[in-house]
Amino acid sequence: MRSPLQLDQDSIVALATPPGMSAVAILRLSGVIVLPLIIPFLRFPSGGTVGSDFFTPRMLHRLNFIDPDHNAILDHVLIVYFPAPFSFTGEDVVEIQGHGSPVVLSRMLEIFASVGIRAAAPGEFSRRAYLNGKMDLVQAESLMRLIEASSLRAAREATRHMEGDLSERLKGMRHELLTILSHLEASLDFSEDEIDPLGTQVLKGSLMGVVERLEHLLAHSLAGQHLRDGFDLVLVGRPNVGKSSLFNRLAGKDRAIVTSIPGTTRDLNEFRLMIDGVAINLVDTAGLRRDGCEIEREGIRRALARMQEADGVLFVAEAHTGMMPEEEALLSEWSGPKTLLVWNKADLLPPSPTLHSNRPSWLSEKFVEIFVSCRDGSGLEDLLGAIGQFFTHIPADGEGTLLLVARHRQALMRVQALIKECIQLIIDEMPEEIIVIPLREGLAVLGDITGEVSQEDLLDLIFNTFCIGK
Repeated sequence: MRSPLQLDQDSIVALATPPGMSAVAILRLSGVIVLPLIIPFLRFPSGGTVGSDFFTPRMLHRLNFIDPDHNAILDHVLIVYFPAPFSFTGEDVVEIQGHGSPVVLSRMLEIFASVGIRAAAPGEFSRRAYLNGKMDLVQAESLMRLIEASSLRAAREATRHMEGDLSERLKGMRHELLTILSHLEASLDFSEDEIDPLGTQVLKGSLMGVVERLEHLLAHSLAGQHLRDGFDLVLVGRPNVGKSSLFNRLAGKDRAIVTSIPGTTRDLNEFRLMIDGVAINLVDTAGLRRDGCEIEREGIRRALARMQEADGVLFVAEAHTGMMPEEEALLSEWSGPKTLLVWNKADLLPPSPTLHSNRPSWLSEKFVEIFVSCRDGSGLEDLLGAIGQFFTHIPADGEGTLLLVARHRQALMRVQALIKECIQLIIDEMPEEIIVIPLREGLAVLGDITGEVSQEDLLDLIFNTFCIGK
C-alpha cells in the first residue's frame, strides 16, 4: 500500500534524449488525458485529420506534426501510444520520435505548453510510476544506478535490482519481522490461551537470523560500491622507473608526459580502464624520492596518501637495476592495500637465468611479481590478467553484490541496531510492550526503503493468521 501522497493529474512532457543537435530526438509525454491534447496537432501524410481511435497501442505511427500558428508541417514524426495502466508511469504515455533539431523541439514544447502540458520536473516520470504502483522506491533508485553505471557489471546489477531482487529480499525480512511483531502484539491485546506467544529462544533466534541477513547485505554492498564507482589502482615508484610510460601503455594513449627528467609527474593523472567488465581507475603519481622542490614534495605527499587509500597498488621498479634501498625500505614495512610488484624495462635484462642480483628473496613471498617492458609491450597481457585477479573478490553476477545507495545503507544499519536493541530487551526479560517499540520502528524504517506503509500490513497479518474474530 502506497503512502497517501498526492498524484498530479496534469500532463507532463520532457525530452528523453540528450539535448543538442542529433539525428533523432524523443519527446516523452504522460498524463490522464495526454493523447486528446496532442491530437489537434497531428495529421496523416495525406493531410487528413487524426482521430483518437486511430492509435493502436504500442505500435509506431508515421504522422506529421503541425505548427498551429502557420498551419504548416513542423516535423515528420513517429508516434507510439501506451495506454494506462500498461505504461511506464501507469498513465497514458505518448512518445514522439522526431528529428533532433533544437529549434523544432523548442517549438513543440511551446505548443504543448499552450494546451496545458507542462515541462516535467526532474525524476517526475519515475515518481509517477512509483505512486501508481509500477515500481517501489528501491526499483526507482536502481533505475538511476543503471543510468549512472560505470561498467557492464554495474549495469547488470542495477538491472537485477530494477527487476525486484533487492526489494524481494527486503520484503522477506520485513514479513519475518511482521510475523514476530504480530505474535507480540497479539499476546499484548489478547490474554486468552488461544494465542500462544513465541517462546523466548525461538523469538531471539528469529531476530538473530534477520540480523545476520542484514550483515550479509551490508557486507556485499561494499562490493557493489566498487562496481558502481570503480576500483582505484595507483602506480607508485621512484622517478624514471617508467610509471608514466606504463600508465600510457595501459591507457592506450599518451595521457601522461614522459621524459628522462626526474620529477616530470608532479600531480595525479587518472584514466578509467575496463577489465572483465569491472571499472579500474588507474592513477599515475609523482616519483618517490627524498629531495626535490616544494612542488615535487607536495606531489609525493599526495602519492603516498593516494597509495594508502587505494584498492590496489602497482609498485614499479627497474628490472635491470634491481631494488634500491629506499624502495626496499618502503616495501619491507608495507601493510597497505594489495600490491603488485611490476619490474619494468625487462627488455634490458641480460639473457641469463639470474634476473638481477639486487633483489631481496622476501619479495616473491610477499608480492606477486610481473616483468614487463613498456618499450616493446612484453608482459603487459600478463599484467592485465594479474590486475583482473586482484579484484576477483567481487561476487559473480547474481551472487549477492548490492548497489546500495547511501539512503539504503543508513536505513539498513538503523534497522540492524534496532533489532539488536530488541534482542537485548528480550535477554533482559523486559515486558512485551517495551520489546515491541524498537521492532515497530525497525519495520517502519524497512518500509521507508521501499516506500511501503507498515500499519495496514501489520493489521492484515494479525487478522489473517490468527482466529481472532471468533
